[in-house]
Amino acid sequence: LKSILAGVVENAQAVAHNLPDHNHNTQDARRAFTQHKLIQAELRDKQEDMDQLICTIEDLQREMEKVPNSDMS
Repeated sequence: LKSILAGVVENAQAVAHNLPDHNHNTQDARRAFTQHKLIQAELRDKQEDMDQLICTIEDLQREMEKVPNSDMS
């Protein structure tokens, strides 16, 4: 999941850094918009995995708080 999310973030950063400005043509703007939509779809597809990861982390934090001398409390 980490590598998949890292790839999606890299793609998003690439799109953000290459956003067309007023000097670019319509085709460049369409290409950026399409890339943006693809990245949104990738993130939506991974939302359930991210939610599960967050729940697991929260469960682990609660368990760590029960351990004496843990730094989590």
